[in-house]
Amino acid sequence: MRNIRPVIGIYCYSALNETFERFEAGIQSLVLGRTRLYADITLEEHFVDFAVLHLGGHNLYGGVAARMEDDAFVEMSRQVRGAFSKSDVSAVIRFMNQYFGTHNYSLWYLFKDEQRRIVTQILQTKLREIEVSFRQIYENNYPLMQAMKEMRMPPAAGTSTPAEFIITGDFVEELEKEDINIQRLQSLADEVKKWSFHLSKTTLGFVAARKINSLMESFFKTPEELPLLEKVEAVLRILRSVVQDINVWQAQICVSLLQKRCYSQMKDAADKGFRDARKWITEFNRIAEYLEVKV
Repeated sequence: MRNIRPVIGIYCYSALNETFERFEAGIQSLVLGRTRLYADITLEEHFVDFAVLHLGGHNLYGGVAARMEDDAFVEMSRQVRGAFSKSDVSAVIRFMNQYFGTHNYSLWYLFKDEQRRIVTQILQTKLREIEVSFRQIYENNYPLMQAMKEMRMPPAAGTSTPAEFIITGDFVEELEKEDINIQRLQSLADEVKKWSFHLSKTTLGFVAARKINSLMESFFKTPEELPLLEKVEAVLRILRSVVQDINVWQAQICVSLLQKRCYSQMKDAADKGFRDARKWITEFNRIAEYLEVKV
């Protein structure tokens, strides 16, 4: 697969791929290309050819050398591609050693920031694969888990661990949406209570705190928006049933400031019989109770 990529910034250098080819075989991949490097400060220019073999995971083997003759680069590409198409990894590495000599590198030759960036990308891919596997285990074994629960049998670790992982991930995904589906959130909370799951407090607690603080800050800017107030109350009510010790000090400050700014006016309107004002007072009092702020 051939692709010409845009200019890439690498610290104080810029790289422009003149040619870039990528080939895949299962978890393994191979890239070949020719790059023009610019030094952004000194304006120097260098031309290099490269080949990188990814064997899966963090196992990378790359070769980089000064620009070859065109015929040599074409021959190198042909031989490396041919060996890769046959899944002959040893031959791929042998050809790379032949053409790039001692200029061969692995992940450990990169700067620490680049190492972390690449490992993070690999980890994200692996986590997606784990999620797919765990979701299949969870969904395929749900009827069995239900039957065991009815028989008052303790859940097996092989089924409960994937289930907890999936429910936690679904919670996080829902909380990170701009427009939360309250019914979906309640359904997930019901699953947690049904199976007595122990969700990851570190991951879910952080995301829950960020969402609650964000919602309260939005409401602070438009305190007359009753639907937003109702959403904040619903999210808090659901989350407090499954997550403990959420760091919501920003939301607590918003409640305290709103109490001073508009609570009295809403209370007077509620006492005069205004329905929306009564609803506002009810929802606000519940939020203050959830956040442990005295009204």
